[in-house]
Amino acid sequence: MKQIILNGYMGTGKTTLGKAAADKLGCSFYDLDHLIEQEEGKPVREIFSSQGEVHFRRLEAEMLVKVLQRDGVIALGGGTLTNEHNKEHVMASDSLLIGLCTSVEEIVKRVTKTQASRPLLASDQTSLADHVHRMLKQRRRIYQNYDFQIDTQLTSTDLAATQLASLARLTVKRVVHPDGCYPIVIGRGTLSLIGELIALRKRVKRVFIVSNSIVSALYLQTVKQSLLAQELESDVILIPDGEEGKSLATIQLVYEQLSEMHADRNSLLMALGGGITGDICGFAAATYMRGLPFIQVPTTLVSMVDSSIGGKTGVNLSQGKNLVGSFKQPELVVMDMETLKTLPNHEVLNGFGEFLKHGLIASPELVHTLVNNPQSIEQLVWDENFQELLIQSLEVKRQVVQKDPFEENERMKLNFGHTLGHAIEKASNFQVSHGEAVLIGMWFASMLSNRLGFLPENELGLIDQLYQKYNLPRSLENIDTATLYQYMLQDKKKDGKDVRWVLLHHVGEAFIYTNPSRELLEELLLYVGANQ
Repeated sequence: MKQIILNGYMGTGKTTLGKAAADKLGCSFYDLDHLIEQEEGKPVREIFSSQGEVHFRRLEAEMLVKVLQRDGVIALGGGTLTNEHNKEHVMASDSLLIGLCTSVEEIVKRVTKTQASRPLLASDQTSLADHVHRMLKQRRRIYQNYDFQIDTQLTSTDLAATQLASLARLTVKRVVHPDGCYPIVIGRGTLSLIGELIALRKRVKRVFIVSNSIVSALYLQTVKQSLLAQELESDVILIPDGEEGKSLATIQLVYEQLSEMHADRNSLLMALGGGITGDICGFAAATYMRGLPFIQVPTTLVSMVDSSIGGKTGVNLSQGKNLVGSFKQPELVVMDMETLKTLPNHEVLNGFGEFLKHGLIASPELVHTLVNNPQSIEQLVWDENFQELLIQSLEVKRQVVQKDPFEENERMKLNFGHTLGHAIEKASNFQVSHGEAVLIGMWFASMLSNRLGFLPENELGLIDQLYQKYNLPRSLENIDTATLYQYMLQDKKKDGKDVRWVLLHHVGEAFIYTNPSRELLEELLLYVGANQ
């Protein structure tokens, strides 16, 4: 089972719910304070009074490292995560981090009888309510780092334990960013859980679903029913499908409909669809009313492995792709593997490019798995076991965006194949899809890496084997070198006049290289089929 960590202020019910959840899951329950008491042979209040809070926090940090090695449900002390090292240990773990909350009045009511045994309360001369208000304000930022949150005043212990047991059966990954974190929920049938996941993640009253006619016909009813079950109102904003709709005109359309439907700060936007829908919805969420929360519900392979994670949003201009945009982190990402079964073959190929990219830049294990896989691309993606490979690819993206949330250096590696890829899309007037263009761009960048003396011949041969095995596109038609070269000069990664390329030292090891010669670029462009 997935390890569950409970945190929250005193009196929010960590021990009570922890025991109930452990019973329901059939696993062990650990209370961090009780473990310290057992090891020290004295109550926490005596440790505080005789040796001080600093000594207790050291014991707490040491015990946390030990208990994170155990499976089960773990209740942390209310102040455990105020220690930065403790927080880093927990956030870096694969645990499900659940915050418990309730009203100040309820906390006062619950802890009044045990006030003398709580050292931080016993030493405070102010009223209990004033103390709780002050401590909650001090810890507000810490308490924003939860994957999900449960109000134990509004939810019975049995229902909350049932919710925890359901969450424990899902695959949940966490993306940490400068302003907090958000969970990625991956599974089958998760569309029907969206209402519950939103309720456990964010208190909102209305959800505005941004989608297109194709996706909404397939999945909108399931999503709306899930929202209705949580008494969440929902409205739908349909946008055009395809790259031509990824424009400021579409953003204007979304703004106008949000205004007409009276969206406010208690509203949540939901991107239900592929990468274009996610970019449009995210950019609107970043800018409408100076920012509304939004969630990503990707329904294509390319949006699952790439665009739904990391907070990059944007629209195209006539001069190039994604030239207008902003960083806006989602509150939640929900992936339902069942949606991949409805993808047409060309959409599977689109996503396969981004999926493969993660292996080529950072996961040689994924590349070798793909080389040895006996299935076609479609069989691979539609297979019941594909989720495990998807998670491998996602892990590359997750680690990179955590290290570099604003694309200052490391994150540029995720643009492997995109310098030429975006140029191909623009030069073809988007007749060549994003995934196909990126695949051609990755092959081009691999050859460029080899010609510059970086990527060994045998590793270029491994990439060649992959392209042959899956019949991946790597040649151009009816596009001239001069046009491609000019569009490559407009790449977002450029620094002044310098164009920065993502190249490979080895399969699984990418780096940034500046300004290969125009002669070499044009020679290789001709090699992959561009016109003179």
